[in-house]
Amino acid sequence: MARVLKEEGRSQEPLASDARIRAAALSGFAQMLKTYDLDPAPILAKASILPNALEDQFSWLPLEKFALALTLAAQATGDPCFGLKYGSTAKFANPLGYLMASAPDLKTALRSFIHYQRVFNSNVASLSEPSGAARIEWTYPVTMTNVAQLTDFVLMRFICRVQSTAGPSWRPLSVGVTHHQPTDREEYDKRLGSRIAFDQSCNSIVIAGATLNLPMPDADPNLFNMVARFCDQELA
Repeated sequence: MARVLKEEGRSQEPLASDARIRAAALSGFAQMLKTYDLDPAPILAKASILPNALEDQFSWLPLEKFALALTLAAQATGDPCFGLKYGSTAKFANPLGYLMASAPDLKTALRSFIHYQRVFNSNVASLSEPSGAARIEWTYPVTMTNVAQLTDFVLMRFICRVQSTAGPSWRPLSVGVTHHQPTDREEYDKRLGSRIAFDQSCNSIVIAGATLNLPMPDADPNLFNMVARFCDQELA
């Protein structure tokens, strides 16, 4: 029987107005836009994100505003794959990142991420382990808009975390996303592999069992236990 792990304490999907994410998710946003010779200030202002909201990376942002900022950035850059590219290059410090990096192996890292996800954002996520593989699924409130770039961003964060231990050439067994297939899917195939399905009922990524058993390169049991205690306190 497949093991299924869901977020601790989550009983129902949040309303779009209640969904949130830590400001750290935008910490590399300005630098990313500079590679397109664009000023991030007008985009953040249009998304109703005040500059001082980013001063504390552990402060909360409405997820709708973050998703809108990614959508506006894709429009301003003329790059429909902005979310994919930002997700693959963004580097920001957060408890879940330290927790996963210090875990003994990838399976423990992913299980810990799902268990403590609400420390960083309010997406609804689950992890099942059918036949030894791992399937991660996540969704957003049904009333939330501008989710395509957000989905691509989150997806690439998962991909990069796995590649940190499996290597840059690693690709998932399969990927599913809720948004439509783009006119040109070359960037998706390059970053995710060809086994990606669009217009799905939920977002998902499947990881082979052999990959799950790989040790994390920066495993640190003391740091792992310390960050886990911090996350427990945040969720208490």
